[in-house]
Amino acid sequence: MNDARRLTVRADSQAAADRSTLVRSGVVAFVTGAAIMTLLHEGSHAVAGGLQGFRPTQLPFAVGYTPDPPPAAEARTAITGPLFSLVSGFVLYAVDRLVRPFRARPYWRLVWLWTVFASLQEGFGYFFIAGFVPAGDTAVALGIWACRAGRTSSRPRSASAGCS
Repeated sequence: MNDARRLTVRADSQAAADRSTLVRSGVVAFVTGAAIMTLLHEGSHAVAGGLQGFRPTQLPFAVGYTPDPPPAAEARTAITGPLFSLVSGFVLYAVDRLVRPFRARPYWRLVWLWTVFASLQEGFGYFFIAGFVPAGDTAVALGIWACRAGRTSSRPRSASAGCS
């Protein structure tokens, strides 16, 4: 094999390795950003419950409270997560436009951008699906508020939030 051919083969294999590293880093950055956003979203539920006098237990994708909150408190804690995600997404986006954090650190820049995107997506997503699908935090809150207003609702509520 001549020297030019060896250099071409070596360059091609290096380019493939670089692409593979780039894809792996991108996936890990996405998972990290989504995990950060999920922890913040669920943490906002926990803080809202704690401020109302309930002891929160944070789980990976949910928060439980001791004792069980009454319907009004449950609605407030349920809506806190989507509101937090939406507001924090806009705040993080504004910070990104003004400051451009982590410019010198490409991996952390990508984690930052995925966190911003995941926050906005979760905030908009919860409010968007509320009109179509009776599921999620917004459905719990809207179902409780509809019940309290005397309207029947097909939206799911937790066991503690039934209409009486």
